[in-house]
Amino acid sequence: MLSFPPSQGWNFDTNDLSTFSGNHSNVTLTFNGTSVSMFAGLFGLNDDPYANGFYQVDSLNPVGFQVPILSSDFSNQLIWTADQLDTGAHIVLVSFNVSPHSDLLLGHFYVNAGNLDSETTSTVATPTQPSSPTDISATGSQASKKDLGVGATVGIVLGICIPMLLLIGSAILWRRSKRRSKALNQFASAAFLYHDNPDATNYQPVARGRYQSTFKSSRRHQSDRPQPGNPLVMKLQQRLVVMEEQLQVQHQESQLDRNRIPEPIVHTDSGLRLTVYCQVL
Repeated sequence: MLSFPPSQGWNFDTNDLSTFSGNHSNVTLTFNGTSVSMFAGLFGLNDDPYANGFYQVDSLNPVGFQVPILSSDFSNQLIWTADQLDTGAHIVLVSFNVSPHSDLLLGHFYVNAGNLDSETTSTVATPTQPSSPTDISATGSQASKKDLGVGATVGIVLGICIPMLLLIGSAILWRRSKRRSKALNQFASAAFLYHDNPDATNYQPVARGRYQSTFKSSRRHQSDRPQPGNPLVMKLQQRLVVMEEQLQVQHQESQLDRNRIPEPIVHTDSGLRLTVYCQVL
């Protein structure tokens, strides 16, 4: 930003688009960069008039300079350069002491932005205005809106993906539990089939050794049956085999009890009654 005090006699020529100054004219430049240069020249005399001045950056010591007469480059002559400045905002004050017979033709200030790749050039013909608080707040609001937009996008994506994953997982678990309950219901509703031995009424009294061999052969035949893969079905079939064997044993014992004939009761001198059972072979 350039500042021209109106009391210093600055004149802007609209025809030549040039800025002329009188004696002891000051100009203040506010910039943001690491270096600044001034381009200017003298207009009006061909001799070397008394034309010099000084510039001061921030609170540094003032530095003097001399203004040469305009050459073929007119106001594009480099007068001075202040470099090796810290990155950030700076203020430079330039004071001119020009001969009454000539004017200073101020060209422009060249500012190096430092860390930025682009360089900013300011001319006195089009002085800039200071940034208002409204512009600063607008820039801050745009940055906050950009950050808010990214955060809102991430939140929306997470808000959509997480419920979908939970819904899919719940559907898979519900389907598995439904299959399991359906299989258990089908097994529970099936009729309980028990195949009794049709020859059970034709059992004859057999000796103990023969009965054991029959029992072993029955177990051997049961082991030859194909076993299903379901552990629950296998367990129920084993229980059926055990129940069938128990019924066979009970049936055989009842047949043996029927074939026994009670003997007469013998009275002894001690008063005991002995009953003798004999087995009909």
